[in-house]
Amino acid sequence: MGALGAFGTWLQQAMLALGYGVCHQLPERSFISGGFQQPVCARCSGIYVGAVFGLIALFIYFRHHQVPASSHDERLQSQLHWSYWVFLGLALAAMAYDGISSYAQLRPTTDAIRLITGLAVGGALAILLYVLLGETLLTPRVGAKLFSRPYDWAFFLLVLTAVGIIDGPLGQTAGPVVPLLVTACLVATFATIVLVVLGLFKRFAGQVDRIQDALLPVLIAVVVALLLLMLFALGKTALLSWLL
Repeated sequence: MGALGAFGTWLQQAMLALGYGVCHQLPERSFISGGFQQPVCARCSGIYVGAVFGLIALFIYFRHHQVPASSHDERLQSQLHWSYWVFLGLALAAMAYDGISSYAQLRPTTDAIRLITGLAVGGALAILLYVLLGETLLTPRVGAKLFSRPYDWAFFLLVLTAVGIIDGPLGQTAGPVVPLLVTACLVATFATIVLVVLGLFKRFAGQVDRIQDALLPVLIAVVVALLLLMLFALGKTALLSWLL
C-alpha cells in the first residue's frame, strides 16, 4: 500500500466501506493481499467470488446449449437435479458447523477452511441465482436438466477451486488486484439479486436475451446495489453507536 501513497489509503478505505455493512471485517479472519485487506472476511470472500464466477461459468456452460422456449411452462431451468439440493444442504451444514464450532471454541479453524466453506455456499447461491434469473429477467429457454450429469459438477467444482486459489494463495502477492476483484464480486452479487427483483416487473420480465438487452437493467441494479451497501453500512454504524 505504501507505494500507492494516499491513493492506496483511499482505495483501502473505499473497499472496506463497501463491505462494512455485511461483514465483521476482522483482520485476523481476512486475507491481506499485497498490504490491502479484502473488503470482507475469508468466508464472505468465498461466498461472493463463488457466486459471481459460478454464475459466469453457468451462463457459459448451460445458456449457450439451450434453445428458446415456446412458453413459460417449458422453462427447465427451474427443474434442478436432486444433486443440487444435496450440494446446497452439505454446503450450508459445513459452513454452519465450521462457524459455530470455532466461535464456541470447540475446535480451531483457518482462513483456508473459511474460504472453502464460503466458496461452496457461494457456488450454491450462483446456481439458485441462475435459475431465478431464468424465471424472471431472461428470455425463456429449454435444455437438459441442470447438473444431471457428473461432468457438470466436475466442471463447476473445478471453476470454484480455481477461483479459490486466486482468492487465497495467489492473491497474497497481487497487490490490490484481488481485493478489488472481491469488492467487484460483492457489488455484483447484490446487483444480481436486484436483477432478479427487476425481472418481476413487466417492463423487464423475460426481456433479456443479449448483452445489449441487459445494459439498462444492469445499470439500475449496480446503482441500487451500491445504495444498499451504503445503507447497510449506515445501519450498522447507527446500531453499534446505540448499543455501545
